Amino acid sequence: MKIVNTHAIKFSLLLIAVISAFCFADFIPYTIRSFSYAISLTIKEVIVFLLPFIVFSIVFQSVSKLQGYNAIKVVFLLLGMVLLSNSASVSVAHVVGKIAIGSVSENLTCFDDAKPSVELLPYYSFSLPRHISSLNAVILGFLSGMLLPRMLGKKSEKLSSMMATSSVFALEKGFAPILPVFIVGLVFKMQSDNLLDILISNANVALLLFCSALLYISFLYFVAAGFSIKEGLRKFKGMLPASLFAFTTMSSLITMPIILKAVKKDSQDGDIADIAVPTALNVHLVGDCFFIIVMALVISAAFNGVGCITTSSYLAFLLYFLLAKFAVVAIPGGGIIVMLPIIEQYLNFSPTMLSLITTLYVVFDPAITSMNVLGNGAFAMLFVRVHRLFVKNG
Repeated sequence: MKIVNTHAIKFSLLLIAVISAFCFADFIPYTIRSFSYAISLTIKEVIVFLLPFIVFSIVFQSVSKLQGYNAIKVVFLLLGMVLLSNSASVSVAHVVGKIAIGSVSENLTCFDDAKPSVELLPYYSFSLPRHISSLNAVILGFLSGMLLPRMLGKKSEKLSSMMATSSVFALEKGFAPILPVFIVGLVFKMQSDNLLDILISNANVALLLFCSALLYISFLYFVAAGFSIKEGLRKFKGMLPASLFAFTTMSSLITMPIILKAVKKDSQDGDIADIAVPTALNVHLVGDCFFIIVMALVISAAFNGVGCITTSSYLAFLLYFLLAKFAVVAIPGGGIIVMLPIIEQYLNFSPTMLSLITTLYVVFDPAITSMNVLGNGAFAMLFVRVHRLFVKNG
């Protein structure tokens, strides 16, 4: 009970910090907000720099422990479930997009007039080099976990344990205490960019899109809970703090420690969760699937009319869309950048249409990322359940 109360208190304080920063930002001097935003960007830069090492360490240790019940089976099961889940998301999003065309295609609002008169810029700039992507770190972690134990024996186990312990220590003792500082600066930036005004102006589009995505994700939690409504709601509520954090950071990668903690708390197999979560962060993005598919259909209908896309072109678009999901980086704006060439080629988007869908994506990125994190949590819980049924007990 004490753990639950502490968890609820932390979540409440986080929510209060977000709301307060939105409501009282105009009363705080620009210099203070600018400095706070710069600190947030600095923290974010350090986290993104360290994340590949952290991801590699966690996956390396977890896969090393899986040697007893066949790590290769786990890898193929994981990839198969990612493809299946993304295909299901795209299919449902297509149906929602078709429904949306008749009701919201004339209600899209552009945001040129919503730009702030004084843009909030960081007080100073700070950057670190990008040495390796987190997805590559996952792949290296898998390979190291499968090969090094056979080559080095006990030395590999000791190395993986030491690296994983260091990573967990860095996250829990270094990152967790500065979460409020990190979030407040980003919220100042969101408030400066008139995010609330933009969301209200396009509430009709966003409401249909995100409600459908939320219903779909809720169904995933229902399945992960063994078709128990009560248990599904409990799992869903356990992922809400991570979802709120993702809304403010606009990065699934940075939210990974919170997702891992929630999934491990709910599951009986932490090693499998350590594999599922880092992998899903880049390639299993439910929010991206819904937003890009629905908005692509709506914008295409609004500019070119219904039926302007041939069946063959649309099927090719869906195929390349699914393949391109494996190249997406879970950072702000990363989801749409990879998809633009595919949208342009197969959906016949003009530069104006590409600019519109990109702008909409960036504006709604906080909500999209929040949906991605909720979906990642559900996927990880589903994967743990399926692994237990078909691999561990198989």
